[in-house]
Amino acid sequence: VDVTRVLHKICKYREDPDIEEGMCNRLATVFGSALQTVEFYLPALACLVFHSERGMEHLTRELVKFSVRSSHFALLLLWNVQCSCVRDAEGAARLQVAMHSMEFENPQQERLARIMWLTMAAVALGPDAERKRKGAYEALLALAG
Repeated sequence: VDVTRVLHKICKYREDPDIEEGMCNRLATVFGSALQTVEFYLPALACLVFHSERGMEHLTRELVKFSVRSSHFALLLLWNVQCSCVRDAEGAARLQVAMHSMEFENPQQERLARIMWLTMAAVALGPDAERKRKGAYEALLALAG
């Protein structure tokens, strides 16, 4: 699977949920060597998930799956998602208050909080969650998409 082409199509056809789902299903079949390619495009993917008109549920689910398998990927995802929206200390403080109170200023802020929670939960589950904590892993994926 050409991961670069799959990611390009996800970005190009971001308004079509069916294409997103199909490309994310193809992305789900690769991990190991493709992880570096996904990491390379992570700033663009984080920006896409955050600024898209749609929720990008399928892409979010795949990013969470990668986060379960690699804590390094999860930290990169958190950093990139935060960088795509929080521009100053005041914005970071507002986000923290919103995440605590569950009262969000806009859909993007809620989407950011959701991605951050899911990624942190993925790290907490650990890389062997698919085998050892199957129920928790499936619940996490259900929340992701």
